[in-house]
Amino acid sequence: MKAPFCVVIPSYFTYAVVYLLGNLRDLFQIFKQNKSPEGYAPLCRDYEDFYKRRMFHRVQDCFNRPIGSAPNTWIDIIERVAINEKDAHVRTNNTIKCLNLGSYNYLGFAAQDEYCTPRVLESLQKFGASVCSSRVDCGMSRFSFVCLQLEPYSRRSLWAK
Repeated sequence: MKAPFCVVIPSYFTYAVVYLLGNLRDLFQIFKQNKSPEGYAPLCRDYEDFYKRRMFHRVQDCFNRPIGSAPNTWIDIIERVAINEKDAHVRTNNTIKCLNLGSYNYLGFAAQDEYCTPRVLESLQKFGASVCSSRVDCGMSRFSFVCLQLEPYSRRSLWAK
């Protein structure tokens, strides 16, 4: 599905404006920029660091949000403030309660649940945290026998029409 023209054009236009303003700021930065100390090479060239300096730092608060609770339906996001645009955000003691719309906990096993949690802990005690090798390498574990019993059911459900 293609995005509508009324969304694409303003998006490209905004990106072009931010890109041009970043290049303009870099042009003025040349006049007041401190050079590397004598005998030291610069860490990176201006054009290599452009995206991070001029694009990502402006929107970094939208991403990389620190979570202060277990990934449940509702999560606590730790509030941060920006001192200036060049430094990282500083955490405060405040949290914001948010609805978790994007998490790796799509099955709900990371949340405290009266039904799932005891069964997950029991299976961890019984089978261990992982079975990271094939049966050819290390033989069969107790978990392998359970998988062999479930295999025909999963095969039927995958190939059912």
